[in-house]
Amino acid sequence: MSPNASHTFRCSSLELRLLLHTAGLKAQEESPFSELKAPASAQQIETTAMGLVRKAWVDKRTRALAPELGECLSVLAAPDAKVVVLQSGPGQVRRILEVYSRKEAYVEYQKKGSEYHFSGPESFFHVEKLLHERFSARGSTGDYLSLELSASAHAALWALAESPHANQKWHGETSLLSTLEKANKRGFGVHGPAEFNQVLKERQLSLGLKELSEHQVVDVRGQEYSPRPYLFDFMQALASKERFVLTRFDYLPGHEKLRDSTLMVAPGSLFWLLARPDNSLQVFELSLDQWVSLVEGTLAAPLAGA
Repeated sequence: MSPNASHTFRCSSLELRLLLHTAGLKAQEESPFSELKAPASAQQIETTAMGLVRKAWVDKRTRALAPELGECLSVLAAPDAKVVVLQSGPGQVRRILEVYSRKEAYVEYQKKGSEYHFSGPESFFHVEKLLHERFSARGSTGDYLSLELSASAHAALWALAESPHANQKWHGETSLLSTLEKANKRGFGVHGPAEFNQVLKERQLSLGLKELSEHQVVDVRGQEYSPRPYLFDFMQALASKERFVLTRFDYLPGHEKLRDSTLMVAPGSLFWLLARPDNSLQVFELSLDQWVSLVEGTLAAPLAGA
């Protein structure tokens, strides 16, 4: 949870079940509480209910919930949207941010073991702040990396990034082809494991390397290639396979709509990656203004009728 957030509530399953019942709230399918199960004896229920009064979460006389708590539960029980940031890497996927929204009130949520943690409600601007605290785009002036690569160039770029000495030595095509074929066996892509439709042959690799040279991504010496020094951090970030996916889900009548953006972080830079089904790739290094626009465009609620 953000240290600047509102009070953080920490509830057990049974506490949450009693709070929802007391407030007359039913968890909808989109709610993180939709499959909440908290079997308990009458004694456990009575003890837990008394504990809620002691915490001042429930008024003993009126049985009303504390206002901030009631507002949080109203959002979480029946959200109309959710914002999630997933971090993925080799063998791991973890959720680093999960925020639910209802009528533009946002509640930050996290499940830790058997406990449910949530805080809010907050405004749209609070969620923006959380994202800007987590990710920083380059604010300086100058050239920003922007690439549109074919599938062959994407594969060649990956082979260069995967090569264990990509930042130190030059590599001929035979060496790069071997690296690429090993990567193909493991599977690779912007989002993690993803098989290319075909194993690239040497001529296709040559075409990809030529395209990278035209984009000034690699230097060429005869039949040997190496990433340009100013791209070393970018290549290392690409090879690390660490990606962040920012997604907004909107729960509209009869259907669900989502918008997502895949991000890659390198020292001092933030990249937006867009991979297509044919394995072509677009890479945009985001300026500070572009990052702000991307966040606003992803988080904004859809227009009526959209």
